[in-house]
Amino acid sequence: ADGDLWLALAFADYHELVATENARLAKGESSRLQHALQEYRKEYAAASKTGEVALADVKRSTGSDIWYRLASAKGVLFLHQLRVGMGPDAFDKAMDDFGMLHGGQRVTSAQFQKHMEAATRRTLDPFFHYWLHEKGLPQ
Repeated sequence: ADGDLWLALAFADYHELVATENARLAKGESSRLQHALQEYRKEYAAASKTGEVALADVKRSTGSDIWYRLASAKGVLFLHQLRVGMGPDAFDKAMDDFGMLHGGQRVTSAQFQKHMEAATRRTLDPFFHYWLHEKGLPQ
């Protein structure tokens, strides 16, 4: 469904962001993660000037790329905050497992939430509710 578009977009973008960061660190280079995340915040701010919508309310459009920019940017920031809360190792493993289980399939935010709750062994309802159903970014 359109309300789950963020997951496919952000999953791919965040995976690339983390892989690039890990490669930089493995080579002894300095971290660029915070800079990259700031760019996503700027992208979200620019895209949301035409009107903010909650991630669950994003609708595909052929007339503009605003929906894409909103879903991707907020989705990446959502995944990053989830990674911070879970810890990088647990998050990365859970994401890899989710990708292996559902690669090439349509998935829902509810399936993703259930998977991450199983990985953390705790409810993530408040976290997911805020990121999916509230407009804007957390302060």
